Amino acid sequence: MKLKLILRNLKQSFITFSTQGQKLVQLIVRIKERKDNLSCFSSPQSQPLQQPCPPSLSSSSSLTVKEEFPLQTDRRFIKDIKDFGCYFISIAKIAHEEGGFETSDIVSKILKEYEKALSLGYITDKLKILNPNKVFALFGLAVEYTDKWESKDRDCLWYEREILHFVNDDVEHFVVGNGKGEVSFDPYGNSKTVKEGYLKDKRIFKLIGRI
Repeated sequence: MKLKLILRNLKQSFITFSTQGQKLVQLIVRIKERKDNLSCFSSPQSQPLQQPCPPSLSSSSSLTVKEEFPLQTDRRFIKDIKDFGCYFISIAKIAHEEGGFETSDIVSKILKEYEKALSLGYITDKLKILNPNKVFALFGLAVEYTDKWESKDRDCLWYEREILHFVNDDVEHFVVGNGKGEVSFDPYGNSKTVKEGYLKDKRIFKLIGRI
């Protein structure tokens, strides 16, 4: 009788041990899987991964297609933007580059903020910029304008961005600069004012942050 009881207890202990052992193995597997996934977010100083991250965890994806930034001559824009929108488009371009906004339809975003800026008095109907700080804010970027026409020879500090002011006879044109007085983006594409004119001065903005 005692022998049967001992055998029964041993059998029960073995079953319990086997069940707990299986759970332990499953737990170890889950921990390893989680560790592998988290390694996709390791810092730049971390060792490179031996295997690529799953697409859903990668920092960039080949499926993401970004729209090329539109020129002011884009047929979808209204006439005033096509004729006078260089400064406004330059602000939108800088805001986009600095992460102020992301959208799959940049033209619609610019048209929307144009209407808002006009109604709030930040610009005139001929797109003269009356309050550049507020226009930047509409595009999700907080800046501080130096509030003066800076010398063409004044380079930007690391936390500043510039818009260049070109003149050719009686024609004026604004473009995005690279911080050293060179054109990085021309809203017109390849304007005659830039090619045949001269850099008169700059508008410089201190970057504060995204809104």
